[in-house]
Amino acid sequence: MAKNEFLPFGIAEGANVLSNQEYERLAARFNGFVSGVAKSKELNTVWRQSSVMSSSLAQFIVDSDNKDLLDNGDIASIKTRLVAAIKQTISGVGYVTTAAMNLELNKKIDKASISGVLGNDNSKVPSLNLLTTELGKKQPAGDYATKTDLNNGLAGKQPAGDYATNAALNSGLDNKVSKSSVAQGPGTSITNVISQDGVTKFFLKKGEYGWGGLGQSLSLQDWTSIKALIAENASRIYNSKTANELNGNSAYVPMFLMQIGNTWANIAINHINGIMTVGAGYDDVKTVSTVYSTANTSTDRNGYLRTSSTTAEMQAVPIGSSVIWNSTAPIPTNFWPHEGRSFSAAEYPELAKIFPDLKLPDDRGYAIRIADNGRGIDVGRTVGTYQQDAVQKMTGTLQINGVENASGTGVFSARQTAEFTGGHYQSSGSLQGRAYIDIDSSRVVRSADETRMKNVAKILITRVK
Repeated sequence: MAKNEFLPFGIAEGANVLSNQEYERLAARFNGFVSGVAKSKELNTVWRQSSVMSSSLAQFIVDSDNKDLLDNGDIASIKTRLVAAIKQTISGVGYVTTAAMNLELNKKIDKASISGVLGNDNSKVPSLNLLTTELGKKQPAGDYATKTDLNNGLAGKQPAGDYATNAALNSGLDNKVSKSSVAQGPGTSITNVISQDGVTKFFLKKGEYGWGGLGQSLSLQDWTSIKALIAENASRIYNSKTANELNGNSAYVPMFLMQIGNTWANIAINHINGIMTVGAGYDDVKTVSTVYSTANTSTDRNGYLRTSSTTAEMQAVPIGSSVIWNSTAPIPTNFWPHEGRSFSAAEYPELAKIFPDLKLPDDRGYAIRIADNGRGIDVGRTVGTYQQDAVQKMTGTLQINGVENASGTGVFSARQTAEFTGGHYQSSGSLQGRAYIDIDSSRVVRSADETRMKNVAKILITRVK
């Protein structure tokens, strides 16, 4: 960004300056400050007004040419850049200079030379009266009939022009189209020419060989019929009279046969349902395929064509399938969270096949474990069943060699007490002391009110329709 060194003075909120009303009434504003002491508030006001305007003007220059404007006393340079900035601003909004406007107006109207006579200069504008009067007298030049001609009839009269005679017209057309060289073949005609062969220069009549559409109908009941059609060695447009394997099982279907040598292809479009069928082959080999389109498929939620019978079956997530929802945002349409919600089989028939008890499970607070499904790790489980938490069995051995020697490690700790008689342990055979062995897993691992794995909270949702 270009730099502007002409900075404003005293612009902060609450600056030590006069209000506009005070400055307006200041006597020194007219005659200037005289001998004595001028208040800082008054001087600050003068400096702020002048500096703000100079800074704004300087910024206008900087914004126009995007160059630094330095406080170096170069008056000539600042003046030049100011003039350029003003011109740039004027031209940017479409203003026109006086000279340019005068020039354009002089091209249109010579204000001092409006003419009222014929033969005026081409650069001058005729008066409206001259224009209407003289145009009324004028008419195109031509071989117009005289009164005698009108009396005798108008035959043969027309405005003069470069018209072609009948002979010239026929001669010109003969050079363009050789009427005797239209394509040979059944039903050759000199009318309705639609194309020309690049080599022979012969023209093909609409409908010849099927091109252009003759409305020709053929019965295609079996392979023999199509081979007979191909044997004519001609591509054609036709329609079938009866249903057959090449036309989408509907009579009177438009068909397009293309052939080169013994290789052929046939496209048929069913006029009832829009289904397209493509047949192709060579010699006695043939294949027939159906072209998939919006006519014989459905569109899934992602916009892809699917051949399944119902749109519901084609969704990227089948009904009854669950996905992880990673947000507290509203759950998508047709998905429910696993919170034990009941539903109607009539309204959700596909979902009822997955959850015959007509209720979604309540899986809140549970983690997912993949079903064993015959592997032998989690035997006896079926899909959808719950399993309580558990800790793998822990075993160990404690050995105490006298109460005073009791100790523990890991999850174990020891504490002992002794009973004294006269300052001595009791006699043999009686209680000499007790050792208490405590177990506390928190001495070794993190502990809580439940057994759990490291986890992250998600919402499990299932598609319901």
